[in-house]
Amino acid sequence: MGSGIKDVVVRKLRLTSRAKKGERITLEADTSRNPNAVYDLLDRLGKSLPMHLYNVTQVEIAASVVTDPDKPPRTVPIRLTYPNSCSLKYDEVGINLREMLEASGIEPKEPAEAEQAEEASEA
Repeated sequence: MGSGIKDVVVRKLRLTSRAKKGERITLEADTSRNPNAVYDLLDRLGKSLPMHLYNVTQVEIAASVVTDPDKPPRTVPIRLTYPNSCSLKYDEVGINLREMLEASGIEPKEPAEAEQAEEASEA
């Protein structure tokens, strides 16, 4: 059996100002009809704000996961926060989703883990 992950969408982005401490913008959109709704909103915002002055410091993702073949998929929220926080549990579903994030290159890692992984890949 595979991971059970059917689809994943970004529901929310938090942008933090690089210019003014404590200033943040949260973008949230309904992704039920348009899975790219948050990105579309970000594009519209980028036409009126200097986006180079903001960093993405938090992302909220919704993963649709089949845990029982006889039941509809369940939605698992995932919150990733800079520098390396992830809201997933370490149960079977959480571990599968962490593997998906790692395969995508976005799994949060402790700085020491990232350096060790880099050194191992160079050897």
